[in-house]
Amino acid sequence: MCAFQAYSKREIPLSKPIHRLDVTGALCPLPILLSAREMRKLATGDLLEVLGDDPGIREDMPVWCERAGHRLLELKEEEGGWIRSLVEKGPPRPRPGSA
Repeated sequence: MCAFQAYSKREIPLSKPIHRLDVTGALCPLPILLSAREMRKLATGDLLEVLGDDPGIREDMPVWCERAGHRLLELKEEEGGWIRSLVEKGPPRPRPGSA
């Protein structure tokens, strides 16, 4: 079973600027690590578009978004093997053990 999903464009808030990250040529785990590093620079609600060619992104991006508390708005494969993800940054999550 493939975890690849196409997400509806109707959910994409078009009024926000989109930050872009090109991870072309980077292989697992780098696309997710680079996405996480870029996401730390953004504010809650900001959008990050990630473009890459590693097939692992199809499975890794939804898992990372769920674990990190971000919202995956779009994940699609385009001609030429490009994989485009659009992620909305979620609110900060408390660190384990902090109270």
